[in-house]
Amino acid sequence: MPLELARGRRGSSGFPALIPGLALSPRYPLTTPKGEGFNGPMRTLGILPFLLGPLAWAACGERPYTLETEKGLLGGEALSYDGEVLVFEGRACLEREGVYLEASAFRYLEAEGRLEARGLRGTAQGWELEAETLEGDTLRGARLRKGRLKAQVETLTLGEALKGQGVRLEAPAYRVRAEEGLFTPKEARLRGLLATPCPCGEDLRLTWGEARFHPETGEVVGDAELGLYGLGIPLREARANVNERPDLKVPLVFRQDPAGLTLGVEDLPLPRPGEKVGDWPLRFTFLLSQPPSGEGTFRLGLREGDKGVALRLGRGAGVEATFGDLFLGATPQSPSTPRLEARYTPRFRLGNLQLNPFLAYTETPSTQGWTLGLEGGYAATWEEGPYRLTLSPGLLLALYYPFQEAYAALGGSLGLAYGEGPLALEARYSGRYNPLRKEPP
Repeated sequence: MPLELARGRRGSSGFPALIPGLALSPRYPLTTPKGEGFNGPMRTLGILPFLLGPLAWAACGERPYTLETEKGLLGGEALSYDGEVLVFEGRACLEREGVYLEASAFRYLEAEGRLEARGLRGTAQGWELEAETLEGDTLRGARLRKGRLKAQVETLTLGEALKGQGVRLEAPAYRVRAEEGLFTPKEARLRGLLATPCPCGEDLRLTWGEARFHPETGEVVGDAELGLYGLGIPLREARANVNERPDLKVPLVFRQDPAGLTLGVEDLPLPRPGEKVGDWPLRFTFLLSQPPSGEGTFRLGLREGDKGVALRLGRGAGVEATFGDLFLGATPQSPSTPRLEARYTPRFRLGNLQLNPFLAYTETPSTQGWTLGLEGGYAATWEEGPYRLTLSPGLLLALYYPFQEAYAALGGSLGLAYGEGPLALEARYSGRYNPLRKEPP
């Protein structure tokens, strides 16, 4: 079938109508407006301007030369043809529904109906697109971008949706890779997906068999598994945001210090369907502490958000509960901690300033009474390149009923940190000054 150049009249398909008799084929001589014929194996069409009217494909249709093919509308400022290969050059372009690409040249192989190009740039299905090569409908070395998110794809097939193989997403908070990806204007469906917030390594990772990725918000949704140093935790309808670093802490505890040996799990998340990764309010704690001498302690705890209960068995046996700003605790047999404590501590934040007034009732083996106090702190941070300076002054003031005794403490910390890639260094000094007495009553 001969290839035919397009003028301004539109066809029923939305492309410009074809001009009968004007064909780029060895069977038909091509004639210039002056009536001069072109013969031989190579016909150069660079001197043949066409005055095109309004086109369905406005951007590519504005080129001096356009050609309607099954791959879309091709255009350029210069055109050559040797009987087998049609070459568009000079702001050469390819346009079809959802796709607009430019390159220095597009080669169209007539017999195969095949396109070839290098160094492409443009848009596809709402994504900004760059690619090293185009062969047929396949882009190689493709780079997609939408908002803050970037994706590198080994091979990408053009269609109503973009089908990718070997996908890597560059995101602010995660490193993400997937075996396959289907990119549409609203979302991407990823298969064989793995995401990790670790700058290097994958000790903390999330894996999905299949997930929906929303490029506008950065949210990934699907059934996943949380991998934690070899421990796998299934997550139903897990939600993660690749723009926000999750609060993933290792719950395993193995600690040796002067107070003794402590091991177990602390704040182990108990995920529920639909919850965001890292924002799991339900947590479980089980710790065993053994001092160098004396009786050990078991601690069991369960909390959800700002509500929770904890039970201690063994040395210092007792129970404590938290309900928002209210704390209740009892250790009947302990000589070193209050037998009974009730504390109400509302929290107020004004920018970097946090104030925590409190009212407490305490019973010890020797005394009991009320305490009225205020705790406050301020955090200031200055950053310059990889360097960060932090200053955190604090104040604690307590008055004891009948308010004849008081306790005050001034303190804070000064820190200097350096971070570049996976390297992070920090030095910090902390201190406290007690102007009234060294220990509270």
